[in-house]
Amino acid sequence: MHWPERLRPADDRLQDALLASEAYRPDVSITEVLRHVQGRRVTALAEHAEGHAAEMLVVKVFHSPRARGNHRRLTVLAAAGLTDLVPVSHGCDPSGHVGVVGHRPGVELQSVPDDGFVVACHRAGVALRRLHESGAELDRVWTSTDEVAHLRTMIPSHLAPLVDRLGDRLGDRLGDDLGDDTALVPSHRDCHPRQLVVDGDRVAWIDLDDCTMAPAGLDVGNMLAHLTRERIVERRSVTMVADARAALLDGYGHLDTATRDRWERRSLLRLAALAETRHQSPTERDALLHELGACSA
Repeated sequence: MHWPERLRPADDRLQDALLASEAYRPDVSITEVLRHVQGRRVTALAEHAEGHAAEMLVVKVFHSPRARGNHRRLTVLAAAGLTDLVPVSHGCDPSGHVGVVGHRPGVELQSVPDDGFVVACHRAGVALRRLHESGAELDRVWTSTDEVAHLRTMIPSHLAPLVDRLGDRLGDRLGDDLGDDTALVPSHRDCHPRQLVVDGDRVAWIDLDDCTMAPAGLDVGNMLAHLTRERIVERRSVTMVADARAALLDGYGHLDTATRDRWERRSLLRLAALAETRHQSPTERDALLHELGACSA
């Protein structure tokens, strides 16, 4: 594939993978860099000229050989009847560092205008239920134990005492309980409003690099916590967020309330940690921790 010099990332750790990409799919041309995570990956929009029509594709170049597993799992999801709901994989290069998937047009749920946001959240709930009930069997697993262990590695050390106190109030120290691991479903695992695109009355999940078999509450809790954050960062009003949360849950259907709340608390904790470490916003962190405390009251 062709990378215009102005778009080719200056990233030493990605140079071998970028060279692999240039040797793969010579019929594909990069048109725009969508995201570059230094040293880890670059995601780009590309064009495939076929006859008189140009097909838009998404190219992902990884430092590690993640593209091979992504292709395998997207193929399983396609076989489960989800080609309208997840990107279709167009394969990966022999090294496993470069993947090509179909482009899903639309607006990210996070950027949908207010007058369409609640309806889009209902459609997101329906789409999430479809993914969970697809019957796809993915080749990796993420359990409650994995989630809690991951959370504890990312919590800033000075917050640990506060987190422990909140955990004591919750009774299970923020969730070592494995009771919701008995039924694992195909899950997005990085489920939030930037991972769903809305195109008219259609929606589709994108960026399924982390998809896995996991408890259903993981995705639902992530979406609910991110909707709460929409209010905290003043992107949406209090009323709109309340309506959006209700619409999401209505679209998704039944999920045990205790399980849902437990996973939402874990997601709020993760967002609080990221507010400090990634966004350098103590105000947002404290507001999310306040939500965590209110959620556990």
